[in-house]
Amino acid sequence: WKRSQGLSRLEDLYHVFRKLMDGDGPISHEGNHWTFDNAFLGGAKQHRPKLWGLGGGPKILDLSTTHADGFAGAAPCVWATPEDAAEYISKLKKDVASKGRDPDQYRVGAFCPVLVHEDQAVLDRALDNDLVRWIGAIFGRTQPSEWRSSGVEPAVPDGWTYFMKMKPHDTPPAFVDEVVANATRKMTELAYIWGTPQQVADQLQAYVDAGVDWVSPVDYLPVISDPAEAA
Repeated sequence: WKRSQGLSRLEDLYHVFRKLMDGDGPISHEGNHWTFDNAFLGGAKQHRPKLWGLGGGPKILDLSTTHADGFAGAAPCVWATPEDAAEYISKLKKDVASKGRDPDQYRVGAFCPVLVHEDQAVLDRALDNDLVRWIGAIFGRTQPSEWRSSGVEPAVPDGWTYFMKMKPHDTPPAFVDEVVANATRKMTELAYIWGTPQQVADQLQAYVDAGVDWVSPVDYLPVISDPAEAA
């Protein structure tokens, strides 16, 4: 697929999904890329799954609040603080309501990169680990320029984002080395929710209090730990 077709294909997907799930008979649809004539799921439709939006930008958010059952962001990558999340969620819910939908039925989730361990020394080593620094530098904020609001210079060039520029098997090692060298300890600390289980839980709870309905913590510590430490 051409990248330029992404949003128009997403729009087709939402329309087709809603038509198939919200009715019992065959559906027809003439979309941007997909056309259906009397398409039918029949007995294959056992239940109605939830379809959530993910990403950013005005078009994705508009499609999400118009058609989706919810929206998933990321913390601290998108929502650096619970206050950021509360403001963002408030705008989402207002947009949902303006389209005649029930904002209380619109759900919000957060994917959260975390580092969890009882031992501060283990966490200290992890925060200085090159792989942890690399992930934090490219994923810790959605746009490089957003680091500056936290008082940190980005480790990647302005305009470079992992979701547009990174090719996992075709990223020059010299570029990776440069990014890791530019990633400060402060940047890494700001890129993750980290600490003891209780400390991490408390920080995640703050996002729940801000209006997030579920959190999905993604712990990167096992990736850099010895297999014997897995438990």
